[in-house]
Amino acid sequence: MTIKEFYAVINGNYEDALKRMMYDMLISKMLKKFSEGSYLTMINEGIQEKDIKKVFTGAHTLKGVAGNLSFTILFDLASELCEKTRGKDEYNNEIETDFVALKEEYNKTIQLINEIQ
Repeated sequence: MTIKEFYAVINGNYEDALKRMMYDMLISKMLKKFSEGSYLTMINEGIQEKDIKKVFTGAHTLKGVAGNLSFTILFDLASELCEKTRGKDEYNNEIETDFVALKEEYNKTIQLINEIQ
């Protein structure tokens, strides 16, 4: 799978990523770096600890990275979780439902990154 095909499969914005990074080689490098990261760790820990601020921080970080890489769906899911936790003090179980969808999209993205040649 090519980088352009990868972006099509995840409904990302390849043209936007290319404008930002200018070369497929740099996009490839950033995708590899993303796949080696642990962007869900803080969100997962926050959920386990019922720590809404930790969930927010993790979601905000993932939102930024997904936005920079033009991962449209992952960006939208992280943004939604980020907004549901922004400025909140009380943990809400709805966050766990949102995390399931976010985790599914994240894992799909990682799997597809590993298929790029």
